[in-house]
Amino acid sequence: MKVQRDSLYLFLCHVEWRNTRNLDAYKDLVAALDDPDPNIRQLAESLLRRSSPRPNPKTHQSAHEKTMAATVGGHR
Repeated sequence: MKVQRDSLYLFLCHVEWRNTRNLDAYKDLVAALDDPDPNIRQLAESLLRRSSPRPNPKTHQSAHEKTMAATVGGHR
């Protein structure tokens, strides 16, 4: 199945990644780098470079740990 991407969707992925660090949004931006449309590829590259830092496994892990700690009341 062919995935259709457009510039608005990529921009929303960029905003979602920048604001919430949603890893799925980042993956969609990266996947767009292989899109058959050169305009989509160029936009994806630009959005990834602009203000979208690459995921840091340590950051995501510690954020998850913080969430888990808050969920269980901070008890370990």
